[in-house]
Amino acid sequence: MNEGKRTEYEKLLYPFLHEDGAVNTEQVLAEIQKSTLNKCQDIITLRKKTLE
Repeated sequence: MNEGKRTEYEKLLYPFLHEDGAVNTEQVLAEIQKSTLNKCQDIITLRKKTLE
C-alpha cells in the first residue's frame, strides 16, 4: 500500500489524530467508551444467537 493510501485510511480510522488544533481528550475517550460498549453488545447478541 502506498503512503497516500495509508494516510487516507489512518484519517478514516483515527480522525482525532489528524485534526487541526487541540484534541478534546474527554470527547475522544467518550467516543471510545461508546464504541467499546456497542461492540460488547454486538458480541453478547451474537453469542446468544449462537447458543440458541
